[in-house]
Amino acid sequence: MRLLILEDCPIHYDILIDKINSIFSKEITIQSFDRLDEFRKTVVQNDYDALLVDLNVLDAKSSEVANFLLSQPDWFRNRVILHSSEAWTSMLRLGLGAFFSLPKGAAIPELVEMFKRIGLLV
Repeated sequence: MRLLILEDCPIHYDILIDKINSIFSKEITIQSFDRLDEFRKTVVQNDYDALLVDLNVLDAKSSEVANFLLSQPDWFRNRVILHSSEAWTSMLRLGLGAFFSLPKGAAIPELVEMFKRIGLLV
């Protein structure tokens, strides 16, 4: 399984990785980015099973990340889990209501549920 992560906070990243490693027993390839520009280039060039995306990163505001996500085809959107500290109302204003989302600091059962929704867990 291949997972791409867009997260610019090392502490949040480490916590997220610990949770992901406790959920999956199979080998996972994780590629992470702290900048939208790098993430965008990799997403276009590579295949992946899921994307965990923070809306506020070093080189982009939430509106820029949202515009990138919204410009992608449906099959792409169905693999995205927003992992953000943005309020749900802010995500709705950005047009991201159809995306799966988790607050930062979400518990393992919540993360498991999101992976089930995108088809990575049964």
